Amino acid sequence: MFGRFFHHNLAAREAEQRMLSINSIAGTFLVRPSQSEPEYFVLSIVVLTQKVPVLHVRITYQVRFHFMNVLVVR
Repeated sequence: MFGRFFHHNLAAREAEQRMLSINSIAGTFLVRPSQSEPEYFVLSIVVLTQKVPVLHVRITYQVRFHFMNVLVVR
């Protein structure tokens, strides 16, 4: 059902380590369940800035609307 981008048991730090250890280019991403709110998902994307190499964006759902909240996890 899901492609290789979905990782069902991966924490934010593990996502960062995995993506950065394979010399990912900017734009490389994966999707995983949120650890703090399991009913939501998180898009982890390599941005390769000096302050934030990987950006984590929570994907939430509220009655007919999808929202993306940017969460920077260090």
